[in-house]
Amino acid sequence: MTDSVWSTLLPHRLEEVFEWHDQPGALQRLLPPWERVEVVASSGHIRAGAEVHLQMRVGPLVSRWHARHGVYEPPHHFEDEAVKSPFAFWRHSHHFCTVTEGTSLEDRVRWRLPFHRAVSWLLTPWVQRRLDAMFAFRHRRTQEDLARLSRYGSNEPITVAITGSSGLVGQNLSALLSTGGHRVISLVRRDSSGDHEVKWDPRDSAMDLSALHGVDVVVHLAGEPLAAGRWSRERKHAIMESRRQGTANLASALARMSTPPKTLISASAIGWYGDREQPVDERAEQGEGFLSDVCEAWERATVTAHEAGIRVVTPRIGVVLDPKHGALGKMLPIWRAGLGGPVGSGEQGFSWVALDDLLAAMLLMMTNSELQGPVNVVSPQKTSNIQFAKALGRVLGRPALVPVPRLAIELLYGQMGRETVLSGAFVVPHKLSEAGFEWSQPDLEDALRFILGRS
Repeated sequence: MTDSVWSTLLPHRLEEVFEWHDQPGALQRLLPPWERVEVVASSGHIRAGAEVHLQMRVGPLVSRWHARHGVYEPPHHFEDEAVKSPFAFWRHSHHFCTVTEGTSLEDRVRWRLPFHRAVSWLLTPWVQRRLDAMFAFRHRRTQEDLARLSRYGSNEPITVAITGSSGLVGQNLSALLSTGGHRVISLVRRDSSGDHEVKWDPRDSAMDLSALHGVDVVVHLAGEPLAAGRWSRERKHAIMESRRQGTANLASALARMSTPPKTLISASAIGWYGDREQPVDERAEQGEGFLSDVCEAWERATVTAHEAGIRVVTPRIGVVLDPKHGALGKMLPIWRAGLGGPVGSGEQGFSWVALDDLLAAMLLMMTNSELQGPVNVVSPQKTSNIQFAKALGRVLGRPALVPVPRLAIELLYGQMGRETVLSGAFVVPHKLSEAGFEWSQPDLEDALRFILGRS
């Protein structure tokens, strides 16, 4: 049996820290992004008898993790134990106590591997390193989430409705809001399964959203994926209409409500700027190309909500870093094989943002009434494609020596490749800076190490 202990100090009240852990979104926020783990089912709390079912993938292997909560002594202690897991035994005790600096959080895990003693002895150091990385991530994210909720979140509980809530950003925004004690309603296209869901149809110009009465903020994230393959005529039509029509119908439905929400945050993208060599901020003119046209139509589709007196914010989001999704998710297998490098000339801008900073920026948009219209959501660190490649190579311990020729991208992906990979812009987050926003992960290498477990 092995006993492992990890601890950290949090500059927050004991009750606040414990309550954060007792919210349904805490589990989602604490899952390491580099691990292929998903929540299959959860009781949504940590009181005695609560259960969690996870599915874990390691290479081609799939395993299940079933944990049950036992001891529950708020605000000082709770405990969970694995009923079924890859371990022969696993018991995790969470301890909280007040100290001068705020709250001490200590995680104690007693565990045993399911192998012969000699094999377990050989594997224990490897498992310990993985656990060390996981708990370092958990403690940093806990600390930073508490800070962003305190700094940017509403002091009073609010209700937020989200389209696209099953995607990367939607899932994590929902989880973060719940840990702050806010109510989240998911707008779904199927029949709703409870009062936490409301059905909507982005193609219905007459849809009735009266069920959203009392909602403070609507966050619109839904839309056809931009970079899922070559842009055929049909694909381009689907991309454009999912944003133009879906956003226009949503904005009109909100405007027709007797008491509409105060704020609509409707996602856009830095593709608005097209391919630029010089830095650009929100005051720049629209760029050229299909992606720029999509972003322009996407943002313009919110006009009905604006005319109805709803404060509209259109965050122009950069490349969101996540090891399982988006651009980075597609790159990692190639890089881990030692075949990574810059794309094309490597001189094009690569304006990125850490997922956690994107979520914090959205919290700020919900509470800061001065923010409206387009808001660039990117790191303040100016980065080119080749600089990104070198940073990723350092983090992975792989060379960045195999450039991807421009011709290969054009042959494989056509216009989609030219506009999303071979083009870029050095986007400046002027409005966020003016609003006093503080990035938790402004440095590219630090952001990559955090989400890849290489800190």
